[in-house]
Amino acid sequence: MKTCLTTLVIALNLVAVAAQVLAVPDFSGTWQSDPDRAVLLRRVDTTPGRWGDVLKGLRKHQPYAISIIQSSDSIEVTFPGGSGSFLNGEAYKVDGAKATSVRSVGEYWIKVVTQGTWNGEVLTLAATRLVDWWSKAQPSDVARQETQLETVHKLRRQSDGAALVVDTILADEKGRAEYRMVFTRRRP
Repeated sequence: MKTCLTTLVIALNLVAVAAQVLAVPDFSGTWQSDPDRAVLLRRVDTTPGRWGDVLKGLRKHQPYAISIIQSSDSIEVTFPGGSGSFLNGEAYKVDGAKATSVRSVGEYWIKVVTQGTWNGEVLTLAATRLVDWWSKAQPSDVARQETQLETVHKLRRQSDGAALVVDTILADEKGRAEYRMVFTRRRP
C-alpha cells in the first residue's frame, strides 16, 4: 500500500511538471510592432524632461520588428539598434538565475547582469547595465552605480494568442518610465 501511494505521488508530481512545461508560451519568431497600440503606463522624472522626452514620440515611431529566439532554458530578444540599443541584452537564462557578462569598449567596459523568471505565462526579463572606465574600476568590483540602467521586459501572449504584449520598464538616475507595445507575429 505504501509503495502504491509513493508511486501515485511521484506520478502526480511528474504530471504537474509536464503540465507546467507545456504551459510555457512560445515567443519564438519575428514580431511586428503596432505603434497605434502603444501605451505609456507610468512615468516618474527625477530630473526635468528626461524619460518624458524619449517617450513623447512613442506613438510616432514607425512599426519595427523584434526577433525572439527561445529554447527550453534561454531566450534572446533582439530590438532594432543592435548592441548599441539599451533595449537589447544578452541571452537570458529563464531559470531565475542571474548571469553576468562584461564587454570591453576600448577604454571603458559595460557590465550586464541579466535574469529571466516565469510567473505563470508571463516571462520577466531584467537587465542591469553598469558602465565605467577601466582606469577607474574593474567590473568585478562594481555591483551597483547611481547611473546604472535597469531594463525590464515582461512578455505575455494575449488571451487569443494572436499578439505578443511587451511591457517595458526603464529606470535610471533620470527617473522611471513604463510603456506597453503590442506585436503581431510576422508570417514567413
